[in-house]
Amino acid sequence: MVRQWNGRAGRLSLRLGPHSPYTCSPAELGRCARAARDLGVGAHLHVADAEPQIAASQDAYGRTPFRVVSDSGLMELPLIIGHGYWILDEERELLGERTWLAVCMKTYMKLGEGPGRVWRRPDELPLCIGTDGAASSNTLSPLEQARLLALVGKYQERNAESFALKATWKILMRGHDALPFGTGRIEAGAPADFVLWDLSRPSTAPVYDPLAAIIYSADARNVLHSMVAGSWVKKDGKVLLDIDGIVARASERAAGILRKGKGETKLAF
Repeated sequence: MVRQWNGRAGRLSLRLGPHSPYTCSPAELGRCARAARDLGVGAHLHVADAEPQIAASQDAYGRTPFRVVSDSGLMELPLIIGHGYWILDEERELLGERTWLAVCMKTYMKLGEGPGRVWRRPDELPLCIGTDGAASSNTLSPLEQARLLALVGKYQERNAESFALKATWKILMRGHDALPFGTGRIEAGAPADFVLWDLSRPSTAPVYDPLAAIIYSADARNVLHSMVAGSWVKKDGKVLLDIDGIVARASERAAGILRKGKGETKLAF
């Protein structure tokens, strides 16, 4: 799949995705690192999203989760770590120059994961924004995740000036650095990718500070236009896709998954 699809039309970027050091052994992670290096791609996995994983890793391997990942060679590649929410102070030095921590605050709140450790000198961590899966955070909204990160950060620090607007926006925009598309800039030669916000809607008007309006008040309904690689995907507030058809196909496939599995979910959170 990587050989066939990676880089297709300049819009697809594939990585190898071993789930985590608690589902993949150190040997399996090492094989993934070598395979990714041979293919010329990066990797993505979940690390330390819950505190009990630290003790479990030390019991199983005599090493913390980040140490297991580092020893595998994955840190030497372009690496997006999902979460890293409970990263220990001594593990920070293990992060590679091309390592990013995609934090998903809504997940930690929904699953009751506790305070985490990303609040300790957050400006020294390569934080960006992730969404996690629909089971854990439902809306898959990077903007909502950034908003919650800022709000919880202020609460944790007991300081309203923590996670200021520009600092939070910087974390949100780091997604452009974590991915290889060269986006996040408007200049000659840059990809024709952009979002145009309508801040005149009741939810955001009147506007005293555009960043405040976007981070704390806006949602997808405020996106007037969205362009990817020079093609409109949303224009005049309307998504230019067959929404009804997509929802119908997704529902059909979801029903098929349930038929193959163990029945309907018993999760109530």
